[in-house]
Amino acid sequence: MAFKWDNDMANAYVKSTVSAALNNLYSMRLKKDGKTGLAKLLEAIGFAEEINARRILMHLRGKIEDPEVYIQDLMRIKKESFSEDYPCISRALKQSGSETASEAFEQFGEVAKIHFDLIEKVKENEADAASFYHICAVCGYISETEAPEKCPVCGAVKSKFKTTE
Repeated sequence: MAFKWDNDMANAYVKSTVSAALNNLYSMRLKKDGKTGLAKLLEAIGFAEEINARRILMHLRGKIEDPEVYIQDLMRIKKESFSEDYPCISRALKQSGSETASEAFEQFGEVAKIHFDLIEKVKENEADAASFYHICAVCGYISETEAPEKCPVCGAVKSKFKTTE
């Protein structure tokens, strides 16, 4: 069973990661707006927060619970993502006229379903795990065999795939 401080550390990791990402996004926006001084500062703060997040993650290592419990939770989260969360967000974005964002969330749902199916497959038979996985750097689609010429989810070209080792 995890102690409260483990959850506090995990929450600190999430906050540092999100804050770093937001600082980097706003830094890009400020550069575009010609406010380079503040942009550089936010970029530096974002980088510092990425360092903090990595250090927090190192402290969390070894404090994780039973992997089987985690896999069950992950499968539940993935299922909620592709069956409820992403479709709902996609519909709301479509209604608001944000077609591109709506399409992205449709793709996120497709990818979450693929992840769920892969976890289920390997969980049932560890021998079914691929030696290498090929991940689309655009949408997160995972191929077990080889990087396709074109991503079946987002259409990204083969060169956009990263292979695990």
